[in-house]
Amino acid sequence: MAKVREACRLASPMRIVAVAITCALVLATTATAAVAAGTPNPCSPRNQGKVFQDWGDDNNYFAMPNGGFEEGSDDWWLYGNARVVWGNEPFDVGGWADMRSLRLSGWAMAESRTICVGVGEDSVRLFVKNPRVDGASLHIDATVRNPDTGRVATTGFDIDAAAAPYGWAPTVPLRIPNLLGSDGGQQELTLRFTTGGTPATWYIDDVYVDPWKLR
Repeated sequence: MAKVREACRLASPMRIVAVAITCALVLATTATAAVAAGTPNPCSPRNQGKVFQDWGDDNNYFAMPNGGFEEGSDDWWLYGNARVVWGNEPFDVGGWADMRSLRLSGWAMAESRTICVGVGEDSVRLFVKNPRVDGASLHIDATVRNPDTGRVATTGFDIDAAAAPYGWAPTVPLRIPNLLGSDGGQQELTLRFTTGGTPATWYIDDVYVDPWKLR
């Protein structure tokens, strides 16, 4: 297995509340499965919107399956102290009627349903409520698998609770690994959220993917 470090730039538009993120790209040459339980969601037409426009991001995004947690834990696999709870991110980017979010406290992990992504569907963005507890962190893994070759790649991101103000804010765009090259094709994406460091309570809501190739 080869491991490559890459830097995450935090040069964000003025209205984005920056959080400290470090990332590492891990490439696996074995046929390790990146697919969570259930059938991967296909690369079908997506409902898109400029959901991060108020933070200087005019890109279109589509929601992960049940990315706003309005259907409870459907399309997510929750472990430890991971729970869907009442209370939405305050910006209501998914709609004014949204009422739920994901709470991760103590030791907790949440894994998304695997979805199909293509060339250009290359980043993830979401809302996180920072507990502002020194030493606490939220780890995000974006894992892709090329179903034709079996190759797997993971980009890991750590959000440091001490590096941003308390409360809800959008993350910067988080890069999805690319095992496709420029010739097209499809790959399977799974997201995993894990708490770490000092025990604290994090909240996650409205998880989106950026399909710039469809703009």
